[in-house]
Amino acid sequence: ESVDIRCITEDFDGSIWVAALGVGLMRVQDGQLVRVGPRIGLNRTDVRCVYCDDEDVLWIGTLGGGLYRFSAGCLKHYSMKDGLPDDSVIGMVAGRLGNLWMSSNNGVFGCSRQRLATYIRGQSPALLCWSLKPANGLANRECSGSGQPVATQTADGRLWFADMRGVASFR
Repeated sequence: ESVDIRCITEDFDGSIWVAALGVGLMRVQDGQLVRVGPRIGLNRTDVRCVYCDDEDVLWIGTLGGGLYRFSAGCLKHYSMKDGLPDDSVIGMVAGRLGNLWMSSNNGVFGCSRQRLATYIRGQSPALLCWSLKPANGLANRECSGSGQPVATQTADGRLWFADMRGVASFR
């Protein structure tokens, strides 16, 4: 059986997490890919990317289902209802200033990881995201890329994102 794997990341414990379209979130266990999304409360099968940040938080991006944060056994969900500019999160990278930057079908956007961690739906004000689109210099609003990684940060602190015409870079 083939699996459409879109992204792989390692967490602080050395566990390998896998994003697969049509299957969802998986982890390598005893040399096998095991679907773990439902075990942690993530029942989506449209997982597009996973990213483990320097605080051992696993960020999960979906194709149309928003962003998820998994930390210490707790799963949180964020969507356009909460202030994200798009519900498709294609790629992710953490910037040096504590922000999580994401590529989407509607440009590149970033949000404070601390703000995401403390956000409570229905109680907190809407998430404030920085949003970069063609009006801000992107060649194309569709920053999806077809493989991984579609986002990275270089040693000089620049963030790079794939778009449908090439790459976009900013500090």
